[in-house]
Amino acid sequence: MINALVLVVLALAVARGTRLVTTDQITLPLRTGVINKWGEDGKAAYFIFCPWCVSIWVAALLVPPTFAIPHAPYWAQQVWYAFLTVLATSHATGLISKLEND
Repeated sequence: MINALVLVVLALAVARGTRLVTTDQITLPLRTGVINKWGEDGKAAYFIFCPWCVSIWVAALLVPPTFAIPHAPYWAQQVWYAFLTVLATSHATGLISKLEND
């Protein structure tokens, strides 16, 4: 069982991973490649731009190791939780920066 803090960090990490795939400039070549190969109106293009769709797959990648990690060696736990925390703090920072008025 995971605690509430891990669940919040995990949710923010999934949100960040989803945004990374669906919106960020760094993955634009991936999205462009999908559109070039399968067309703008294809299911693949819909999938790569749909946050709801992508979030399921990102969660499917991040949730199982999070539930399994308490049984892993201590160093592996620390690496995994650090990875999730990097994603989570990145997403939280993005949300906070949208609230700021320059």
